[in-house]
Amino acid sequence: MNYVNVTSTCKTWLKKRPEKINELKAEEKAKVYSSRTIRRCGIIARKNNHTHLATPLGDWWVFDQHWSGLDSNPVSRPYETQSDLIYLKNFPYFFCDSLNLENKLKSQCYALAMCLKYSKVEGINDVMDYIKLVSNYGKVNSRRAHRAVLKDLGTSVKFTLSADPEDIKSQIKSGNPVAASIVSGGPISSPVGRTHFVAISGFNESSWQVQDPFGLLELNTGQWLDQREGSGNSILYDFELFNRRFCVSGGSNGWCWMNFRKKGG
Repeated sequence: MNYVNVTSTCKTWLKKRPEKINELKAEEKAKVYSSRTIRRCGIIARKNNHTHLATPLGDWWVFDQHWSGLDSNPVSRPYETQSDLIYLKNFPYFFCDSLNLENKLKSQCYALAMCLKYSKVEGINDVMDYIKLVSNYGKVNSRRAHRAVLKDLGTSVKFTLSADPEDIKSQIKSGNPVAASIVSGGPISSPVGRTHFVAISGFNESSWQVQDPFGLLELNTGQWLDQREGSGNSILYDFELFNRRFCVSGGSNGWCWMNFRKKGG
């Protein structure tokens, strides 16, 4: 797949089908204003003067005459592949000893620090660099504190309460990891307990590639299988089971930090 950076040359639309705009339902289109740049778009197909793109916003068709960059030199692919696995190469892993009670609430710090380290955010070389910054603003599990630090670091990272698996795949394909929250306790039929954060760095047809700071979780039972150092490094968590702990109520209600890039990037 070739990748390009595209810019809208006028007010236009993203489309789910390569048809005239008046033939599309409301949920099949999204308005885009002039001069909007979408970076690292994968070219999937071309049809009817339209181009099908894999974008950070999902897979969309665009009308060729309304966009520049579609025929420019491809940008480098931001991920690697191995068989059917799409993954972010050389992703860092930070282990957290959750058996130490002081670390019980720090999974969010660890997941975010891994994502920031991978994204080469200046000043974040290990998890303690990040924890020290968060502690200046409040508790390590405070979303307000994390937002303040991420702003200070000059990133565009955003927290959402309405993500779904396709959002995460689009982020990975754009070269961006995701720090996702799951409900780790209780059986898969009724997850309970506090949220637990992991860094998602890839996926294949049936699994997420996950960096779990606490170790290896048995998703069916909610019990930890292995909490030794390194046990949560680049593990594959089953799609269906993980998604049931990520989108607990079903639909698009996953909690995560996304868009790991510098402002303007």
